[in-house]
Amino acid sequence: MKPFEFSHPQSDGGNRFSATSGYVDQEGRNSEVKGNMILEKKQRLLEDFGKEEGFQDQDLLSREQVRSILNKKLRNEGKVFDDELIDAIFSDKSSINRDIEGRISKRDLCDAYIEIENYFCDNIGKCNYKILELKNIKSEYEAQLREVAQTEVANQHGIMEKSTLTVTVIEARYIKLTDYDSQGDLYVVIECGSQSSQTQHKEGMKTPIWDESFTFDIVNGKEEIRVSVMDRNMMKQDSVVGVLYIPIQTLSDQQKVEDWFNLEDPQGGYGESNGRIRLQLWWVYSKTKLIEDRIVQTDEDIEKIYSDKSYYTTKVTQLREPFPWIENITQNQSSNFSTIKGHSANDYSIATYKSDESEDEEMKVNPIVQAINKVFPVERAVAKGVDNTFDNFSTEILGLRSTPWFKMMQWSAIIYNILTLCSCFMRTDFVNLSACVLICFSISKVDILKRWQFRLIVYSLLVSWIADLIWLIMHTSPWWRRVRYDGDVELSIRRFVVIISFLSFLFRIFVIIIFWKFSLYHRKRMSI
Repeated sequence: MKPFEFSHPQSDGGNRFSATSGYVDQEGRNSEVKGNMILEKKQRLLEDFGKEEGFQDQDLLSREQVRSILNKKLRNEGKVFDDELIDAIFSDKSSINRDIEGRISKRDLCDAYIEIENYFCDNIGKCNYKILELKNIKSEYEAQLREVAQTEVANQHGIMEKSTLTVTVIEARYIKLTDYDSQGDLYVVIECGSQSSQTQHKEGMKTPIWDESFTFDIVNGKEEIRVSVMDRNMMKQDSVVGVLYIPIQTLSDQQKVEDWFNLEDPQGGYGESNGRIRLQLWWVYSKTKLIEDRIVQTDEDIEKIYSDKSYYTTKVTQLREPFPWIENITQNQSSNFSTIKGHSANDYSIATYKSDESEDEEMKVNPIVQAINKVFPVERAVAKGVDNTFDNFSTEILGLRSTPWFKMMQWSAIIYNILTLCSCFMRTDFVNLSACVLICFSISKVDILKRWQFRLIVYSLLVSWIADLIWLIMHTSPWWRRVRYDGDVELSIRRFVVIISFLSFLFRIFVIIIFWKFSLYHRKRMSI
């Protein structure tokens, strides 16, 4: 019987890439222990499945009969067996035999049942392996970020010194030669600002392949890339076959771009292109931001795999609910296996997976973290709008390449601390003082704080904001009026405290937005 192939409902056939890529089965797995575990589960399931109804090993069962048997076992718990799993048992992808009415024997059904469970358990192991792999990659990125952030310096245009553009000229096709007697000795000239480089010429080739790379220094980020395909001529001046202009601003996302580009007529003629050229372009204007973007992408990949793993774990739990003894067999066999070889990536014990999780995964059982994660996906969409607003302001008004979030957090914390201290001249404000202490601690320990800890700081800021709102409503009017026992100095101080409290109340909205952004990404943003 071939292994059952089950498709994740969120994929277009087959497993999602994030859940299965990068998995390497560990060598030296004790196949005898694993085989005994599968055999024991199949034999026990064969005895248990449909026992009350009197079904024998070779009796044929329909989809409705299987659903009825499984639902009956869950009736005392008030649950219904997942129809998706029943569809998997009767799926056309399996090699089990069916009669003309689509029924399968009890023995084949039990084999399919255990193989589906093995399928989900294997995928949990693959998820564990890929999560560990991505976390190691993220750790390497974070180490690079700490090193680069200390050495990278920006010029007056907001671009790091020694910013580079790499252009790789790969190949060209459909070149229209201007001279009818030309042999097609083609080469490419790349110009960027005052810098220029050229490829070797390819003799007698109308579809040349160069595969040559060139590096250019970028100063202000407003340079234009000019690519000219030239036709070499020994008797007269080389002719321009086609040209291409690329503004460097189109590469500001710092992603490698590899594509085919149409060549324009150098004489400015209107009509079809003079050929196509394949280029790879990569402009790095800030290594810090480049590494930060990669960390964000790695975080998103990890979260996707956690989602996949949660799906597979749920399915395993649903499969085992009608037969609780499966979990006991798995744990016993896994315990025996671990005494011989230790835990492997695709061990069938769900308890083993939980024991091997890192600190971040263990935090997911924290009720505070669970509440946070429920609203986290919605906030991601809102965060994109906030990013766009701040980035537009930074680029168009301030002339920066990107929003300096970390510097904004530092300066906003300093201003918030000053406003809080000033408001304490005649006002007892332990709420804001406590929030200030948490903020100072978070900035000093930003590299080691967890996402949920940043979230708690955001909630403390919200509490202080609400507390200030209540204080302003209750005290603004009486503190602003002159009373009989107030001297001029005391009245002035009272009014000063009210003004500072109101400014702090408004400014804290900005502080909350910044720390909220950090709580989403759980990392140090140091964009220049």
